[in-house]
Amino acid sequence: MVDSILIGKIIYEKLTQSEELKEYVGENIFPLVAEESVTYPFVIFYRNSIRSLSNKDGFSEDEVSFSILTVSDRYTQTLEIANIIRGIFEKQRIGNIYNCKLENVDEDFAENAFIQLLTFTCRMTN
Repeated sequence: MVDSILIGKIIYEKLTQSEELKEYVGENIFPLVAEESVTYPFVIFYRNSIRSLSNKDGFSEDEVSFSILTVSDRYTQTLEIANIIRGIFEKQRIGNIYNCKLENVDEDFAENAFIQLLTFTCRMTN
């Protein structure tokens, strides 16, 4: 069995270990939703999907998609944070996670904040 359901824990650990990211957001890194009283900038992450893959030899792995949002009241700051996050995950081997790549980046403006939405896919093995 692949432990891909636990990817949120791994994402959180990688984000909170980055000193460069902490310079921007401090401890403001949240799964699924930010705390109501949080100040800008902050990061939200969540898992989108898990797809189980296997072959005739019984070797199995999962393809996992996850998203990370950067939110700030300054547009350029969201870009800088997004760029740091890309460096944390893209093409990095993290334990049993490999082949992590950036699939898409969207941007938005909502509730007086700029948002960058990064979507990654990766493979996980047991």
